[in-house]
Amino acid sequence: MSLTIVEEPPTAATFEAYASVPMAFEVDSRFRVEPFDVATGGFNLVLEPVTPGYVDDPDSDEGEHPTDWPKRWDTSRWAVFAPFDDSLRVGGAVVAFDTDDVW
Repeated sequence: MSLTIVEEPPTAATFEAYASVPMAFEVDSRFRVEPFDVATGGFNLVLEPVTPGYVDDPDSDEGEHPTDWPKRWDTSRWAVFAPFDDSLRVGGAVVAFDTDDVW
C-alpha cells in the first residue's frame, strides 16, 4: 500500500467525504492503571477484558457527526488531511485551531 496524504479545505463537502470512513470500533479490552511507585508517580498498565464487549461509534452521538461540525463551529481555520490508497480514501485527521468550545 502506498498512501498519499492530501490537505483539503474545511468545507461541508470535505466533512461529508471525511465521514465516509467509519469511526466505529469494537471494545473488548481496556487498560487499568496500577500505581507501583507513589513517590515517583510510576505506574503499570494492565490489560483487562471488557465483558460484554461493545461497539463505540463517536459519530453517532448527537451533534458529533462530521457533517454537523460546520453547523456548530467556525471551521474556516481548521485543517483536514485525508490519506488515499490510490483513489480510495482510507482515513482522515482534522486539526481544529482557534475554535471555542471544541471538546
